[in-house]
Amino acid sequence: MEYSDGNKGRICAAGFDNGLVRILSITADGVQLLKAFKAHDDPIACLKYTKDMKCLCTASVTGDIFFFETDGLNDVQLYKPICTFNLPESGINDMKWNPGDESIIIGCNNGKVY
Repeated sequence: MEYSDGNKGRICAAGFDNGLVRILSITADGVQLLKAFKAHDDPIACLKYTKDMKCLCTASVTGDIFFFETDGLNDVQLYKPICTFNLPESGINDMKWNPGDESIIIGCNNGKVY
């Protein structure tokens, strides 16, 4: 599950074993599903928003990386695919956006960092 500091945790994205991403609203009254979409054919290993929530990056256990344009603070329905690529046999286990949200660091089980 990933949330952005910019929205104080009110909107978060959760990735599932079936490749679905669910966008959730968390309030004092409970959790509400805002949007769901299929991002991958395989289980999602991790996902990260940029600080301003203008981009969501998702990664599957098979090394598929997907970038989505989004505006989670204003329009929770906007999740437009930007690009995808694959890091085969990498075993992605974590991602972190660099300061300024212009690039992302991807850590893998094989010890490589991309």
